[in-house]
Amino acid sequence: MDLKNALAPLVMSGLLALALPLGLGAQEAGSISGSVLLDKQMGLAKAVVVYNKVIKLGRDSKGSTVELEPHISGTVLTDPDGSFLVKSVSPGKYSLCALPVEPNQIKSCDLPNPPVVVQAATAVASVVLNVTTGVLLSIVIDDPKGQINPKTLAVGWVSSGGAYSPATLAVPSPPTATYTVAIPKASTGNLFLDGSLIILDASGFTVPMRARSTAVVTSLETTALTISLRVQ
Repeated sequence: MDLKNALAPLVMSGLLALALPLGLGAQEAGSISGSVLLDKQMGLAKAVVVYNKVIKLGRDSKGSTVELEPHISGTVLTDPDGSFLVKSVSPGKYSLCALPVEPNQIKSCDLPNPPVVVQAATAVASVVLNVTTGVLLSIVIDDPKGQINPKTLAVGWVSSGGAYSPATLAVPSPPTATYTVAIPKASTGNLFLDGSLIILDASGFTVPMRARSTAVVTSLETTALTISLRVQ
């Protein structure tokens, strides 16, 4: 038998096996579109929308938790009018989060945001993600010896309900180190520090680590707030 003719059916069956899943995947893929709004009013341009598929979990033969399907995640950028489109995603539930564009803005997923359900070959439209204008909280720490870095101190804000928001450390420039975080207006909460350094408040008292500390209260009129601390 001619070798070329003998291999032809195998080659064709292999190509068919590869082509069918790809075709089915393209046919079953759905999409998600919507808008990111600032304070529920105007479209927010150049906002990053992060999407993650809610993965189904199971147990293997040893009882360990395993993912039953591939993890799907990615990002898209909003258009000038705040609209976005996530193309070609497999059926399932997806969590969406719109990240802030300015330092005083709060990401959409800091508020309750139910997952989006994508059906096979279905376009989910009119999803609205709300980014809110908050209060820019600055924690300025006197650090003349330059001891502060991400390994020695983490700073954040915790709401009265227990929601934690980590603060971002700007590039340290002794004699000070500055952390910033956007928090809601008309809210009450506390600083939350974790690290190996001894930090003192404005009155000279030691700030406890891994516990609620300095109270932070904002009003609807508050736009920015600064708290001063120092390394002992």
